Amino acid sequence: MTQAHCWTSFRRFATVAAIAAAAAGTANAQSQGQVTVAVRGGYVSFDKAASLDAAPVMGLDAMYGINNWLSIGPALSLGRPQSTGEHFISVISYGVLNLGDTTYFYEATQPVNVLDGALNVRVQLPGKKLSPYATAGIGGYTLFLDVQANRGERHKVGLSFNVGAGLLYALSERAGVTLDVRSLSYTDYDRNVLDPRNDVVDFRTRVEETLYAEDFKPAPKPKSTVTNFVFSFGFSYVPFFFGGGGS
Repeated sequence: MTQAHCWTSFRRFATVAAIAAAAAGTANAQSQGQVTVAVRGGYVSFDKAASLDAAPVMGLDAMYGINNWLSIGPALSLGRPQSTGEHFISVISYGVLNLGDTTYFYEATQPVNVLDGALNVRVQLPGKKLSPYATAGIGGYTLFLDVQANRGERHKVGLSFNVGAGLLYALSERAGVTLDVRSLSYTDYDRNVLDPRNDVVDFRTRVEETLYAEDFKPAPKPKSTVTNFVFSFGFSYVPFFFGGGGS
C-alpha cells in the first residue's frame, strides 16, 4: 500500500467516524479531570526507505481530560522489526574469482527494537457509543540495534512526530475498545546504522561494491525523514478522576 493510498483511506475513515458520532448523540462525553489509559496492539508498516520490515507493535496512551473534548498525555509504542535483508546483501568469495571459485551471497539482517515516545493532544467528539477522535504529538524515537550483529551496544535517536485518528466504542462508562490509525514520522533518519556490514570482518564484501551489483535490486533512495503507518486495536479504561469529575 502506498502512502497516497494510506492517506486516502485515513481521510475516508475519519469522515465515516465523524458521521457515525454525529448520529450517535452526546451521552458518552469525556469529563474534565478524567484519566484514560489505553493499551494498543497492532502492526507498523515502515517506509520502504527505512529498511525495516513490517512488524507487530504495542502501544500505551495515558490521556488527561482538560474538558469534555480535549485531552493531553504521553503516548508510547514499542516494536521489534527485522531490518530488510535485501537492502544489505553481502558477498563471501573463496579462491580467485576469475578462476570460477565459489561465491556466496547472503542478506545481512538484524532484529531492531524501536521505541517511540511522544506528548500527544487528542480531540474527541462525544457520542453515546461511538466517539471518533483525532490525535497529534511530538517526541522522540530510539533504534536499539542487535548487540551480536554489531559487536556491542549501538543505538540511534531522533525527533519524531505523529498524527492520526481513531474510533472509541464504549462498553461502559469507564471501558471501551478503540480502532486507531496513525502516521509516525522519524526525522534525522540514517539507514546506514542498520547495516551490520559496517563492522564485520574484511572478507564479507558489500554486493554494491562488486561486479555482481547489477544482479540485485538496489535499495530505495535514503531519506532523512521516513513516514510509517501504525494500525492498532486497543482497550481503554478510566481508572480514576482528578477533582471528583467522575461517578
